[in-house]
Amino acid sequence: MMKLKDSAKFKEDLARYQKDIAEIENESVKQECTDLLIKFVDSVHAIDFHHDAIFTAKRLPEALAESRNNLASAKKKLEARLIQYKASKLVN
Repeated sequence: MMKLKDSAKFKEDLARYQKDIAEIENESVKQECTDLLIKFVDSVHAIDFHHDAIFTAKRLPEALAESRNNLASAKKKLEARLIQYKASKLVN
């Protein structure tokens, strides 16, 4: 089974986020975005782990829903923060 971390979409998102974060000049914003990126990546790894558990144990781990919610939340917050930062750069 293909892992989420190996998907083209994840790899594209990760590369884009890393590039955007590398271009941030404000260190506190950069750290905030880096922390969100870590949560995003950790959530992907957790989902992959839970999917493995589904196949080996033949049951749905309860933590899978929480991992999906964490992934969506981290991605949404990261994208919003990057957009906010880019918008502030345009104003200045």
